[in-house]
Order: sequence, then C-alpha cells, then structure tokens
Amino acid sequence: MFKKSRKKFWWLMWIITVLSLIFTVLFGSEIPWNDLSKGYLSWPIAKTILYDISVGVFSSMVLVWCIDRIQQKETEKREAKQRLILYNKLTPFLTEYYDFYLKLYIATRDNPVDSQSSVLKSLQYCSEEFINQLNKANPFYKDGCYVDSMKFQVQLARIKANANNPEALKEIMKMNTGVPWYKCWEIEGKKFYEGVLQIERDFPTFFPNELLEKVEHLLKIVAPQRNLINFVEGGQPLQWVSNIECRPRLPTDFFVDAYKIKEIISGLNDIMVYIEQDSGKKLRYRELAFFNNRNTVPTIGYSCDKVPADKEFPSS
Repeated sequence: MFKKSRKKFWWLMWIITVLSLIFTVLFGSEIPWNDLSKGYLSWPIAKTILYDISVGVFSSMVLVWCIDRIQQKETEKREAKQRLILYNKLTPFLTEYYDFYLKLYIATRDNPVDSQSSVLKSLQYCSEEFINQLNKANPFYKDGCYVDSMKFQVQLARIKANANNPEALKEIMKMNTGVPWYKCWEIEGKKFYEGVLQIERDFPTFFPNELLEKVEHLLKIVAPQRNLINFVEGGQPLQWVSNIECRPRLPTDFFVDAYKIKEIISGLNDIMVYIEQDSGKKLRYRELAFFNNRNTVPTIGYSCDKVPADKEFPSS
C-alpha cells in the first residue's frame, strides 16, 4: 500500500513539473494564436523564460535541501536513540559472558596480575597467554565459578555429623562442591546465546548492519556450547558419589579448539569495541582488584592445583 502511494506521488510530481514547464513557455512567449505560422521565440523572451526557470529550480533546490537536512537530523537522532537502547540491552549479556572468560583466566593463573598487564584493557591482548594457562592448568573438569547445591548440602551434613572430629573435618572441607568449568561454560554460553538472540528478535531494526554481522558471527560460534554438557558426558549425567565410574576425559586442547575460545574472545572484543566507540561505554576495562582482590571464587590460581571433579567426596 505504501509503495503504491509513493509511486502515485512521484507520477503526480512528474506531471506537475512537465505542465509547469509547458505553461512557462506558453505564457512567457507572445504566441499569435490566430496565426501560428507567424509565431516565433525571440532571444529576449527565451532569456526571460530561462531566467524564470532557473530562479524556480534554485528556489526549489534550496527548499529541498533544507527539508532534507531537517529529515536527516531527525533520522540521525532517532537512530542514535535506537542504538543507545540496543547497547543498553546488549551490555549486560556481553559483560557477563566476557567476565566468565576473565574468571577462567584468573582461576588458571598461578600468580597475581601485574598493574601494567594488558588484560586490564582487554582479554584479547592476552589471548595467547590465556590459552597457555588453560593447557597448563587443565581446568575444565575442576571446580568452576558456581556451587553445586546438592554437593554443598552433603558437605554441610557431614560437617554436622563430624563436628567433634577435627581430622575428619579437615578432609570434609577439602571436598569439591563446585560445578565443573565445562558445565559453567554451558550455563554462560546458553544464557548469552538465548539472551542476545531474543534481543535480535525484539529489536531487529535497531542493529547497524556492521554490528549485526559481528553479532551473528559470534552467535554461530557460541551455539554449540548449548549442548556442551551432553556432549562431554555422552548423554549421561556425571555421578558425584564416591563409587563414580571413571570416564574418559577430553583433553584441554579439544575444548580450546573445538569450542573456539580464541575466536570467541576475538568476536566479543570486536563487538565491545564497536559499542565503545559509538557510545563511549567502557565494556572491557577492569580494575586490578577485579583480578587480585577477589572475595568470591574464583581467586588467583583457583583451578591450578585443584583436584578434578571425580575426586570430590571421600568416604565417611
């Protein structure tokens, strides 16, 4: 309907323009209607007609230019507001997902972060160092950044049952009550994927083309993380009781390569840089205290020498 109305409008504009030109020539010249054979167009008359046309075109162009500038300003203002809304929607998902990789970086370090380290500005600048830490610490089957409520309840129960046995309490306190990193990874990946995908559906016209391409590329890489637990455990949930069946463990380089950690960090960095440059937000920068002075897990070296998840509960 809109296209038909617009087409009709432009046809009307063409008709009016052509009629205006015809009327200018007719009324600007002295045509002897009784004897058209004597009609002629002298240079002074032609000059007057051309002058009138030029003035009319110039006036019209000034008007069109002014209207176009006003419309352009309104469009820019509207699009800037839309982008700000979009960035405010995306930011929580981007920063939380980015923080997951920073926490993994913290957990696999065996020494504090230096105040001059590039990781304070972006993990992308230390991606090679990060991969080396992962290969050295082999963290994915070790306790991650979430607590398993069932394991924690068992630990509390054993603490109460052995309250008068200091030696037993020492062993009980060593129990692993965390969720393995690979499970934390699926939780974070799924949350990020579904959250950003919903924003795409809710605000499809708010995305600049370049940003949309970056987001689509990252979502394509993140998508397999939604089935990470099922793949690692072969469709069967790992049991945490003491008589657990030993399962083959996937090597760290498999997690790194198959789930494209370097590409994810790079993709996250590209999107955050785009938003930072357009909005002035600081999405990647973190204070030194975020790395070195943490009062929650993970802390520096948290996964460097932790016992894997299948060594969790000693028999009571």
